[in-house]
Amino acid sequence: MSTSGAVDPARAARDSALHGRPTRLHQGMNLRDCLAEAARLGARVEHIRRTGEIRLTHSRGGCSGAVNARRKDAPRKLVVWLRALERAIANRIAA
Repeated sequence: MSTSGAVDPARAARDSALHGRPTRLHQGMNLRDCLAEAARLGARVEHIRRTGEIRLTHSRGGCSGAVNARRKDAPRKLVVWLRALERAIANRIAA
């Protein structure tokens, strides 16, 4: 698998700052902001070749499954996974 499609966390943070959009996780957010937030949390964003799908993985949260990259909105399952990942990271820092 190629990592050429991976999202750079620094670029994702810069892009969301340039667009002036809040990156608060909410249902119905667009996929671009969701992927930027995932990269900021340290998730690995991997484009699956020839399928039009994206897979997100993190050492703390496992795998989110495959997400359709052709849609503009983020699936509920992905947003829920990111919220759980955010809580896991926050609990690790607080402990």
